[in-house]
Amino acid sequence: MLGMKLEDESEEARATSIQERLKNEKDNILIILDDLYDKLDLNALGIPLQTKEESSALGIPLQTKEESSAIMVHNQNPELKDNKQTEKPATNDKKDKKAKTSFVNASSKLKEHNRGYKILLIYELRQVLTEMDVKAASIFSINFLNSKEAETLFKKTAAIADKNVDELKKYAPDQIAEKCNGLPMLLVTTARALKNQKDHLFWKDTLGKLAKLAAENPNAALEYSTSLSYGLLENEELKLTFLLCARMDHNALVADLVKYCIGLGFLQGVYSVWEVRDKVQMLLAKLKDAGLLSNSYSSNRFTMQNLVRDAALSISFEERHVFTMTEGKFEEWPSKDELERCTVISLKHCDFIREFPNSLKCPSLSVFHIENNDLSLEIPDSFFQEMKELRVLILIGVNLSSLPSSIKCLTNLRMLCLEQCILSEKLELIGELKNLRILSFLGSDIRILPDKLSLLSKLQIFDISNCYKLRIVPYCVMSSLTRLEELYMRNIPFQWEVDDGKQKHQSKNASLSVLGDLDQLTNLDL
Repeated sequence: MLGMKLEDESEEARATSIQERLKNEKDNILIILDDLYDKLDLNALGIPLQTKEESSALGIPLQTKEESSAIMVHNQNPELKDNKQTEKPATNDKKDKKAKTSFVNASSKLKEHNRGYKILLIYELRQVLTEMDVKAASIFSINFLNSKEAETLFKKTAAIADKNVDELKKYAPDQIAEKCNGLPMLLVTTARALKNQKDHLFWKDTLGKLAKLAAENPNAALEYSTSLSYGLLENEELKLTFLLCARMDHNALVADLVKYCIGLGFLQGVYSVWEVRDKVQMLLAKLKDAGLLSNSYSSNRFTMQNLVRDAALSISFEERHVFTMTEGKFEEWPSKDELERCTVISLKHCDFIREFPNSLKCPSLSVFHIENNDLSLEIPDSFFQEMKELRVLILIGVNLSSLPSSIKCLTNLRMLCLEQCILSEKLELIGELKNLRILSFLGSDIRILPDKLSLLSKLQIFDISNCYKLRIVPYCVMSSLTRLEELYMRNIPFQWEVDDGKQKHQSKNASLSVLGDLDQLTNLDL
């Protein structure tokens, strides 16, 4: 909409384009960075904090780290996250009015200069802003909603704003809104859960449980509200999709969710990738309507509020025996009994204190996911031999120079991602995984694709992008993947063979013409 195209791939090139645009812009600009949760380097984004000399030369008003930004903390429940540094909620309308006026006055300061830009950062945690050395005077806290605002939001979200007084008395929305303690996330989640419930006794029961939990712990109230919404989801597919989304990153890609769903194979009545994608979009729309998911910054991504995510992970742990850890010190595996019940093990960016055991007895495990920061991490040869129900295996940043032979035991595996890994050239074992639908070597140091990958007749998605050492993609492999629907080969250096019509099957590398024989192919990225 601003008439600016970011066509370069690298973040550095994009940042340079943004920087040039800001320097040459003739109008005032307000830059809004919403829903942030970690420290941010504005210069790396192409938003420079000018020195005095640079500002004079460019005709842009002086902007320093302290002076250039109007900064606001957006925290739907400050007391849960940062007790020492947040303000208590306003207790009456007069205080609320004062708080709002402060924000309006701060906004009016954006008009002080004829040219230049101001930056509005919206964070959940005040602490992050203080770590970025932002002046306290530039930070504005958003308080809880007052009782009138909370009741209005609740009635509107629950679609009962137009009911008559006698009907409203049965549902007691004002009392339920009061028990939400002015927290927008809790109000919206509870209201959407109750939206289509006609039985006023169900509302009454919800009020009783919320009242008890809200008095004990606001976190417990939100978890109950999320559980309520989760329990009212119409089918198992929707519930599994919601819990799966909770394990994904902020602003997760819809394409990654599609891969997970194909890998786990729990969607009924869909077989092709495009059918799964259509169904996933429908499921996401229903979860957003229930208040359990939110739109992200682009249409091909989605996100989940932190408080909802925490509640979802708690449900996953208690009901589905899901074990997750992110950015923690991983000192020991769950107990033997817990491992036998585990359905998912997900360890992201953890500090592994001990070496991996020779094997884990996990007869119910469907997903094993490791994202690692240390390429010295190795996995023992027999590690997977007692995970025979495994459907999804994701190893990112792992040393697989000696590929564990126990991988051949994973006969039910549907999705295998060995990404950004040190890989052995002896990958023939993967050819024995006849049920694979998805295979990715994205960013790994693989040099040769083994001929035995030609046995993967059910493969639907194949990704060898950014494999900068890849030199050989055999003709027999490419020509055998007849069910392939999506092929990603961006940034790989191998040379296509010239198609001269002579014994193509004996060629070292595939020719481009082989792609024409893959009649299921719908997405191709070269």
